[in-house]
Amino acid sequence: MNQATVDKMIVEHEQWLDDHETGTRADFSNLDLSSNSFAYHDLSYAIFNGANLSRADFEDDILNGTSFVGAIMIATDLSYAAMFGTDFQYAELTNAFVDDIYGAVVDFRHCQIDDFEEISQHISDARFDDEV
Repeated sequence: MNQATVDKMIVEHEQWLDDHETGTRADFSNLDLSSNSFAYHDLSYAIFNGANLSRADFEDDILNGTSFVGAIMIATDLSYAAMFGTDFQYAELTNAFVDDIYGAVVDFRHCQIDDFEEISQHISDARFDDEV
């Protein structure tokens, strides 16, 4: 998917977050979104299940309640992202940039993650049991 289409979906999603009467909740499930930028947006409750997000940029995003179940996130930039109740189950987060992420109650079960220490320092109540 090209960046212009992604940008349009982000605008519609942020409109949906404002009042649920306008815009559309973003569902990026199973799409190839590699190398796209999502940075500096509120993507709370967006759906990225099964998406290829390799080398995508989520820097300084709000990702509350966002679902990344089964997403491929190799070398994805999550730096400075806020995440509360975010679901990364079964996602591949190898070589992901997780510097200064913050939040709580984030589900990383069954993930492939390189940097548990960095994540656990900044995410309270993170779930890491049964890591692959």
